[in-house]
Formats: sequence, structure tokens, C-alpha cells
Amino acid sequence: MDWKSLIADLAKAGVSQKTIGHAIGLSQPVVSDLARGRTTRIEWLAGEKLRQLYETTISEGKAAKTDMPSIPTGPDHECRSAFDSSAEGCLRCRP
Repeated sequence: MDWKSLIADLAKAGVSQKTIGHAIGLSQPVVSDLARGRTTRIEWLAGEKLRQLYETTISEGKAAKTDMPSIPTGPDHECRSAFDSSAEGCLRCRP
């Protein structure tokens, strides 16, 4: 699944781009660019936070326009390089 799809599903569940941006550490305009497919690469940590937000929101069905989920801030490894949604992984660390 790519960033565009994740954001679209979150929007359908009632989560605003501003809320998504706040939760993953990006601005609303960057989230908008991701949602429209204008941007496909984001930093690893933001990508992980977006995946976690998606899993938490969609799987638990708790989306509300004012929800601000608590998401861990640290990655599982030290890499903070660009994360490519189409490649499903960190651009530096993937095999």
C-alpha cells in the first residue's frame, strides 16, 4: 500500500490532513502532496508513524476528526534516511 492510499483511507475514516500531519511530524501541505501523489518519498520516521496511525485508526475503527493518536517517536533502528512507499522500506537499509 502506498502513502496516497493510506491517507485516503484515513480521510474516509474522518481524519483530517492537519491531524495526520501533526501525528506524523509533517505539515498539512506535505500531507496534501502525498495524498495527491505529487510526493512519494518521505523520511523513514514519518513513514513509520503514518503506517502506525493507519493501523491504529483503521483497525480499531476509532477515527474522529479531533482524534490525535499517541504514536511512538523512535524508529527501530538508527536509520533516518528517505523512505519510499513504493519500495516498502528504507532506501538505505532494505535488501
